[in-house]
Amino acid sequence: MHDNYLRNLSLCCLVGLSLCACGSDPGEGSGATDTETTTESTGGSDTDPTTAGPTTNGTSPTGSESDSDTGIVTTDPPTTDPSTTDPSTTDPSTTDPSTTDPSTTDPSTTDPSTTDPTDTTDSDTTDSDTGMGGGCEGLGDQGLLLHSTLDDAGAVMNPAVGAGMGQVFTMPADDFVPGLDGDAVYIDAGAEFIRFPQRANGNDNINFEQGTIDFCYRPDYDHTDGENHALFEARGSNMSGGGFIRVRKAAQNNANSFQVLFLEAGNMATFGELAIDANDYAWTAGEWVRVTVSWDFTVGGNEQNLRAYLDGVELIDPDPPLGPQNMPSPGNMGNIFVGFFNMNDWPASGAIDDFKLYDSALAP
Repeated sequence: MHDNYLRNLSLCCLVGLSLCACGSDPGEGSGATDTETTTESTGGSDTDPTTAGPTTNGTSPTGSESDSDTGIVTTDPPTTDPSTTDPSTTDPSTTDPSTTDPSTTDPSTTDPSTTDPTDTTDSDTTDSDTGMGGGCEGLGDQGLLLHSTLDDAGAVMNPAVGAGMGQVFTMPADDFVPGLDGDAVYIDAGAEFIRFPQRANGNDNINFEQGTIDFCYRPDYDHTDGENHALFEARGSNMSGGGFIRVRKAAQNNANSFQVLFLEAGNMATFGELAIDANDYAWTAGEWVRVTVSWDFTVGGNEQNLRAYLDGVELIDPDPPLGPQNMPSPGNMGNIFVGFFNMNDWPASGAIDDFKLYDSALAP
């Protein structure tokens, strides 16, 4: 606990007073707060007191959660110049012993120890944790708005696809570890994050009405650990009426459920959530899992608007949110966060690899 206190204190000094003032959100106007209320029996819910309204299930969330949700900070943290050096430059062996013709090769000269059994570059190799051919394959290039390999700081600052410049903030700086495709960012503290602009140079990196996120995740914990872990957030500005889309693994007071949360734009905003019971999904500490979440807020009144998948298998909520919603527009000052939201001490606590964001609701 003492180490976490020192880390949080040092982060506060780095990112400035506005980041440490957990009760306010400079990017949302003076005095604006974002308090989360939940119901443990229903897997929890997320409301904003400035825009709270009925849930999509026709009931208002009740109860209270001990975690305070103070809102996304849109004030830039101190500019850091992380190294763009990829610490993992060692190319694993690509020797495929199956290509050796024993009829033409002296077996005494073949050294099997030079073959790396963990090498995933061979197309015949399938990663046992993700069911994919040694990488985080995504959903193709069609409709791709934003893509960062998350290999290093340079891959965040200059994403392979997308407008504007991303930013990574970790302690220590340049905290990248071996991933499924090259390296992956490692986020293990509440104020660490990856972020990209929602809109830059006249181009959007997110569509709040329809979209899909897809990435690979290696948690440091089992999904029943009883803690909150933030994975994704995109939040509308006051100018666009507020609102958000969020993804997290919830804490014990929300029954360790996997949640996709949204809030409409506007003063009488509707809140909704897709909540997957801990008995209906699983991940294990140290093992890679592919996370896919899609939304379509243009659907009809009786159609499901949020969906989630792990390793390509859809997760089922028996009472999912339904119907169209009035979502915000991407803002020039808005951000897309990976591994972080709302200044809570809810670290992703794991490695995240190959983040992609699409402009329509897709299924693996």
